[in-house]
Amino acid sequence: AVVSTQSTGGCDAGVFDHEFMKANFIKRLEDRVPMFEELLGAGFCLGGHTPCYVDFLVYEYLDHMRRFVPGPFEGRANIAAFMERVEGLKGLKDWFEGEEYKAGAYINGPIAKWHGKE
Repeated sequence: AVVSTQSTGGCDAGVFDHEFMKANFIKRLEDRVPMFEELLGAGFCLGGHTPCYVDFLVYEYLDHMRRFVPGPFEGRANIAAFMERVEGLKGLKDWFEGEEYKAGAYINGPIAKWHGKE
């Protein structure tokens, strides 16, 4: 949690203003999703034809953000295709079809306000 003793627009007198921070975060996300769309292009992976760890980091970030705020991801063909390619990789398909993934139980710690669900 963010703690402050001064008014900062998101934290006031030690109180975390989740909704204020969320609104600003969503705005920044909406500005950045088109950059990911362009970066991912139509290639198989970020570094060519073979997945590397960066592909998994990007996938995880995009997956969390897509669950949090789905709107900016709608109609983004390159992002959707990239995510489908990662989800279809041998050894990962079972994970993505499992209940833990579908429930979002792997997102954030137990004290977080959001866990991949409404």
